[in-house]
Amino acid sequence: MTALRRGPLAGALTAVVAGGVMSLLVTIAGGQLSNFAVAIVALTIPLMGAGVLFGWLSEGERLHSFGHAMLFWAAAFSLSRLIQQLLVGDTSLKDGPVGFLIYQAIVGMLFGFGFLLLYQYVLVVCRRVLGEPAAAEPEADGDKPSG
Repeated sequence: MTALRRGPLAGALTAVVAGGVMSLLVTIAGGQLSNFAVAIVALTIPLMGAGVLFGWLSEGERLHSFGHAMLFWAAAFSLSRLIQQLLVGDTSLKDGPVGFLIYQAIVGMLFGFGFLLLYQYVLVVCRRVLGEPAAAEPEADGDKPSG
């Protein structure tokens, strides 16, 4: 049986919480309470995908520094917000697509900072609940199949 990977799971759980809170704030600030549920789902789904990818990259030590993580979230959050805008049906971007993406990248870096803080706590809880992952057994030289 394949072991459950803690990084992607923690990333998904963190994104669900953060996406829900962020969607709530964006929706209330925009004043369109009728789209409240749609906005939450439309932002949380792409953030969850980005959170799983972030967890996988972090677990595999592919995000080597804080700066790489911030750049990841600048791009991922911008794309998630663009997807949200398209899913909600608001295709008119106030400052045009470039201005929208630049602004969302700035917000995404701040979102990424909060995500990192929350992710670390969720990862600890996942490890407590699921236990530590089993260490891989080293292969002996004679165990490799010939052929």
